[in-house]
Amino acid sequence: MSSLVVAVAVLFVFFAGSTTYEWYVRKDYRYWKLRILYLAAVNPAFPSFVCTGGGKAFVAAFLWIENIIVFYHQLKPLSKTYMPRRWRELMAPYMAYSISIAGIISAIFYTNPNIKGAGSLFVMSFFAAIIITLYNIWEFVVIDKEYPEDNPYQEVELVPLPEEKVTFDPIKKPGRKDLLSMCLLTAFSALLIFHKLGNPVAPQTALSLSPCDYKYFAEDRRDDIPQESKIDLQFQDEEFIEGISLYVGDKDTSVVRVEARSGENTWTIIQDALQLDATYRWNSIPIQMNANAIRVLQRDGDGKYLELAVRVKNTGEETEKERLLLPNNWQSYGALFDEQSLYPEYLTYYDQSLFDEVYYASSMYQFLQGENMREQTHPPLGKAIMSIGMYLFGPTPFGWRFVSAFLGVLMVPVMYLFLHGYLHNTRYATAGTFLFCIDFLHITLSRIGTPDTLVAFAMLVTMMYYHRAIERIRNYGFDKTAYRLLGIYSFCIGVCISLKWTGVFLLFGCILVYFRCITPYSKKMLGSAAIFHCLIPGTLYVLSFIPFYVKMGYQNFLQAALEHSFDMLRFHETAMKGHEFASPWFTWMFDIRPLVDIVSYVDGGKVSTVATFGHPILWPLGLVCFLFVAFRAAFREDKRASFFATLYFGLLFPWFFIKRTTFIYQYYGCSLVTIPIITYAMYRINQRSNPRINQFFLVLCTVVFVLFCPVLTGEPISKTWIEQMLVWMQGWNFY
Repeated sequence: MSSLVVAVAVLFVFFAGSTTYEWYVRKDYRYWKLRILYLAAVNPAFPSFVCTGGGKAFVAAFLWIENIIVFYHQLKPLSKTYMPRRWRELMAPYMAYSISIAGIISAIFYTNPNIKGAGSLFVMSFFAAIIITLYNIWEFVVIDKEYPEDNPYQEVELVPLPEEKVTFDPIKKPGRKDLLSMCLLTAFSALLIFHKLGNPVAPQTALSLSPCDYKYFAEDRRDDIPQESKIDLQFQDEEFIEGISLYVGDKDTSVVRVEARSGENTWTIIQDALQLDATYRWNSIPIQMNANAIRVLQRDGDGKYLELAVRVKNTGEETEKERLLLPNNWQSYGALFDEQSLYPEYLTYYDQSLFDEVYYASSMYQFLQGENMREQTHPPLGKAIMSIGMYLFGPTPFGWRFVSAFLGVLMVPVMYLFLHGYLHNTRYATAGTFLFCIDFLHITLSRIGTPDTLVAFAMLVTMMYYHRAIERIRNYGFDKTAYRLLGIYSFCIGVCISLKWTGVFLLFGCILVYFRCITPYSKKMLGSAAIFHCLIPGTLYVLSFIPFYVKMGYQNFLQAALEHSFDMLRFHETAMKGHEFASPWFTWMFDIRPLVDIVSYVDGGKVSTVATFGHPILWPLGLVCFLFVAFRAAFREDKRASFFATLYFGLLFPWFFIKRTTFIYQYYGCSLVTIPIITYAMYRINQRSNPRINQFFLVLCTVVFVLFCPVLTGEPISKTWIEQMLVWMQGWNFY
């Protein structure tokens, strides 16, 4: 039953959107009786469609705003003493559309168990709307027939709003000033992103351990454990051991037991079954006791360890900093003690993996080795591309972050070209690109070795060429250049989907733009939509699995791609685990819950932290600017505003129905569209208001960026500064 309701809901959203487009934009009021019958039939299905939590409030507010706008169009002609016949004829379809909206709101509130009694008010308004609409239909269908041909309502021609003409070429090449601005902004972004990106060196030599039989864990069999299943360290004197740190390789299934000996034969179990799944990270294990021997036993899974550090304190120094202790038999485990100088003084992001890098870094290495990759929840193309950095610079923090950083910098000139083709204005292209350079999410994700920046880069290129294609079709129709641009777009959108499934959300937004901005409909238009929006991207998605399956030795690529895709789908359907940094979609644009990737404590009360969240000025203002461009698209027939308003809605709308655990970085695609939307709003403000407003806005965003820059790049900063200056909301906790 729920699937049927969702299907009906999707059909209704499409139908209501097309109705709004036909009536408000194209001014085409044909087939209104059929639409009324459809809306009346769909309405009873919505009592089963219930939103909860913040999503309920968001949907209700959105529908009420739209309902007010619709009723405004109804009441406007009634306020005039002389009402043209055309306005009176439109009363029935407008009111029918209002019925559908009121019905949805009534269903949402009335069927919600969290609201007791309040639903009756909406039900009454729902039935009142039905009565009013039935009267309007009866008046239009019955009473109107009694009027003679020369009825007293004279026909008055309504003067439409002037349509804004596109007076620029979206493919015009930038000039010298544009190239200079683009190069300076790119250099600024490169300096910001590549500054202390990651350590170019890391432990390389490895010691592998295999799990031993459980019979050896008996008290009298400990000394019989095979050498290939243990690390047995002996020290000359008994010392107070702070702990040990193991730099784990690409094996994530390792489970170990850690023991320490004090005296002759007194062994103490420190950790009985510790899982070391944080790959390419220093896994710290506290000992906190006097010991003359330490033993690490491989209980389950294969272990791969690149370095081991035994930490003791320098009691002779005032600061009592930790120092490394070398065991007497270190030569027996040479691979674990040959790179002791690489153990950092402070374990920050610079020397190890952070957040999801523990999955992707090991997957890159495994791909290069021709092994099954650990990370199987996203298509393999992203990990294959990111492995280029590891191939060039080795399995180091700089190596697995290089591709993300490089493409993050490359996004800057792409954004500039996009904005320049959009507004054809050097000043506002520069201002918009600068705002993109200082967007918090762009900076942080460009410095992390995950595929999110790859997807964002592909999305940005896709939107740029798609905008050019739409403008070309508007001005010249489906000519050769239009087909060439559509071909580039279809290739880019196929790459987006092959990198991460969030590319499907962009495809949905592009389809909405296609049918929203290109009229009238024709066979050529529908055929092009099927080829460039479905056939080519789908083919590229299947082909993207080939490099992975060639490495793995598969023969049937299509079957393997389908099986892998269904496995990913099952994972995302069941990924409902709670997480302290999880945040629902309706909180993203307000930065309610930042994601803290890593926290490291250093001397002097300072902390090194890397946080993922959005610019607290840009993102909320971006939502306001979206409402502005949506208004211009709906009531001013602004084609430039229509493109981005529709695209933003298409990227955000699918998240309404995602039930898995979500995080703030999944707003990255929408934030890419927010920049052109804000830039366009600045462009309009400059035309109709004081241009100093834009200057003040740019200065304010820059000051806020400088303020928060340390928590984006991992620079050490005092806790006092964080508490007093950076904690703007209750949910912000950066350490």
